[in-house]
Amino acid sequence: MDFDGGYTYSPIEAVTLSGGTIWNVWPNPAHDVLHLPDLEGRAELIDITGRSIAAVQLPQAAWDIRAIPAGSYLLRIVNGNTVITRQQVIQ
Repeated sequence: MDFDGGYTYSPIEAVTLSGGTIWNVWPNPAHDVLHLPDLEGRAELIDITGRSIAAVQLPQAAWDIRAIPAGSYLLRIVNGNTVITRQQVIQ
């Protein structure tokens, strides 16, 4: 509803997600190691300001994160044109 009491409907758009990319990264929150099995490409941790904190080339089954300060990050996996991002907490 608008401020004047009127309203309009937005068009409905279908969104199809293809590729079926499934990734298992654990644990979350992580303390000393982040497990990245069966992934290809590059993994990167990004802080709240958008700055890259650390990165690792995949495949790599485990990523030693002990040197990374505790906090909430975005974990971005890039493989060609596919980019997957999720929140990752490090304690």
